[in-house]
Amino acid sequence: MNYPNPTSVQNFSDSAYSASTADASNDWAIEAINVSHRFGVGRGQRIAFANVNLTVKKGEFISIVGPSGCGKSTLLNLIVGFQRPSTGQIIVDGKRVVGPGADRGMVFQKHCLFPWMSVRANIEFGPRMSGINQSERRKIADEILELVGLRDVAKNATYELSGGMQQRAAIERALANRPKVLLMDEPFSALDAFTRERLQDELISLWTRTNTSILFVTHSVDEAVYLGTRIVAMKAHPGEVILDVQVPRNNDQDRSRESYQKDLQLQSLKEQISISLRTTAFRTA
Repeated sequence: MNYPNPTSVQNFSDSAYSASTADASNDWAIEAINVSHRFGVGRGQRIAFANVNLTVKKGEFISIVGPSGCGKSTLLNLIVGFQRPSTGQIIVDGKRVVGPGADRGMVFQKHCLFPWMSVRANIEFGPRMSGINQSERRKIADEILELVGLRDVAKNATYELSGGMQQRAAIERALANRPKVLLMDEPFSALDAFTRERLQDELISLWTRTNTSILFVTHSVDEAVYLGTRIVAMKAHPGEVILDVQVPRNNDQDRSRESYQKDLQLQSLKEQISISLRTTAFRTA
């Protein structure tokens, strides 16, 4: 793996971003440089992960896979700006992250929609908070409703929707701010197998049309390989990157499930990742 050169950590400012002195390339959507994170203090302190270095190119789809406790979700929380790393720095689009921003969208395991609002109102919420006028908000919502296919239920309250439709609405809401980066924390794990596969295919279609950089956290190696252009595998106790590989697709235009299942390279990669995760799990157990 090629990591960026570490740079010194600077003090955070009170604004959502501060200028970075890192020599960031225009190709990078995200850079995590020597990032470590700890919870607690003193003897009760726990290391979530240590010295993680990760770069994400613009338009890249990275799947992060690993067991519970390896720090996958914590890493997303640091990138979105909910928390600050104990050491190291995270840079999005050339600027250091020191708080949440509209350029980063987050989709959670639970949809986290406002149940008293309609689907359209949920989608328009982010742009409204950003001060965008009503006509422009409606235009944004119309485009996204058409993109994801929920125009027919735009006026429905979100509690009236199925689980799969609620999660689609959550993705729509995250896209409404037109983020440079979409962070997804096991968004399909609570869905039935059929709905999960359908939303996986819809996500691939959305990604190819929007060219948004995506970090997708999952426990499923199969899901990671099917979706991602690159796989980052992590071990637990403490969290650490053990594998960072490109997904070798024979035909990047053909993202069908049938093609994936018949691709021997992809099935071999899936087995390689599974073995690596099992081996490290035994060592740390």
